[in-house]
Amino acid sequence: MPQVLEGGQFSQYSYNDWKHRIIFVVLMHLNRSREHITKEFKGGSIYTLFQTHFQFQQNAVFSFRGSDCYILAHGEDVTISYRLRLADALHLTPRPNFNLGTEKKSLWGNIVLEPKNRLVIVNLGESRWIF
Repeated sequence: MPQVLEGGQFSQYSYNDWKHRIIFVVLMHLNRSREHITKEFKGGSIYTLFQTHFQFQQNAVFSFRGSDCYILAHGEDVTISYRLRLADALHLTPRPNFNLGTEKKSLWGNIVLEPKNRLVIVNLGESRWIF
């Protein structure tokens, strides 16, 4: 059964350098009335892929974390931080266990693992950003 890869710990703002952590904390505390709001973190699945399939990382000696994009969505009782990464960080050369697709129904892409066939599917959305 194919599984859309989740970022887990890599979606957290703590998986960043100190400058990005400070910016996030400042942004979250600008509006004091929202301090009690639940915070959710999503995205960052590309780093999970790099841990399990290191051959997909474009430049293994560089850290791409500083150039990630964060989208903050504020709801009535929750603030969600979406962590997105440009697909250019991926080494997208053809190989037997890799498939490049398009998910035109979504603004950003995703990564799907199919464990049965040991297949990695990278779906690019309307933009070059991956969730």
